[in-house]
Amino acid sequence: MFEKFESNTWNFLRSIEVLKNPLVCEGCVKGKMHFRSFPENSACATHPFQQIHSDLKEFVVQLYQKYKYYISFLDDNSSHSWISLLKKKSDAKATSKQFIAMVKTQYNAIIGEWMTDNGGEYIDKDYVKLLKDEGIKIQQSVPAQPQMNGRVEHFNHTINEKVALVATTFYDKP
Repeated sequence: MFEKFESNTWNFLRSIEVLKNPLVCEGCVKGKMHFRSFPENSACATHPFQQIHSDLKEFVVQLYQKYKYYISFLDDNSSHSWISLLKKKSDAKATSKQFIAMVKTQYNAIIGEWMTDNGGEYIDKDYVKLLKDEGIKIQQSVPAQPQMNGRVEHFNHTINEKVALVATTFYDKP
């Protein structure tokens, strides 16, 4: 009834038992596995906009309005978050510039640090120049360790689950 399979994926469980049932496939089980958690970081920002976590993700389905990506911004101190919908990844720089301007005008604040993963959009020289010109300290996670930017990764996971739920509710009707 149970079958063991070995995982060749780095940082995952080495073996796991999966109930062999027509409703549960091996790919679904492996796809829902998470990386091991990093220990909680006790160093939290002490005031709003001291540190912003940002990440760019692709939606699980393309939205009706042709948006395929979104960029998220999460304030480390207050846990307030914002997302902007993007049609192309290349829109990330302009959207981040607009976010920085919004923080300055709406909140009368400046951003101290910008935490991201090592995604291509964040290591682009024009993107780095934008942040440096604003006086923002850039922090990037180690490659292949998204847990280091875990706050925004958890937020994005929630967004993707909600989009998938809506997509299956409305798009999978007979």
